[in-house]
Order: sequence, then structure tokens, then C-alpha cells
Amino acid sequence: MLAATDRDLASVIRQGLFREDLCYRLSTITLDMPQLRERRSDVDLLAPHVATVPDDRVGFRKRIGDGARDILRR
Repeated sequence: MLAATDRDLASVIRQGLFREDLCYRLSTITLDMPQLRERRSDVDLLAPHVATVPDDRVGFRKRIGDGARDILRR
């Protein structure tokens, strides 16, 4: 199972908005990753992959142009 959130679970638990026992069960391995806006250079690696994932289903290849990539980086 994979669970993700953009919230600080420790503070959400303290506020009573998330169950501590559920957090304990979900927290086998915790990965803290910076948000994509903090890793703008990763857009160049991720965008082409995301664009081509559904190629088999739609029957044609798609790509992300330089202009679109610039917008995603911003």
C-alpha cells in the first residue's frame, strides 16, 4: 500500500484531525520528498515520461514541446 500527503502528519495528529494509530500502521517506511516546485529541473525528466504513458491506449505518440516544458518549470 502506498499513502501520500502534503501535510505535516505530526501536527495534524496533534490537532486531532488524523488518527495516530492509523499513522503508525501506515508509517512502515517514510519518504520525505521535496515538492516538484522545489525541483524544477526534474520537469525535464518527468514530463516526457508522463506524456508517453498512455500511448498504447490512445494509439498515437505525444510529446511535450519546449514551450509547454517552460510553462511547467514556472
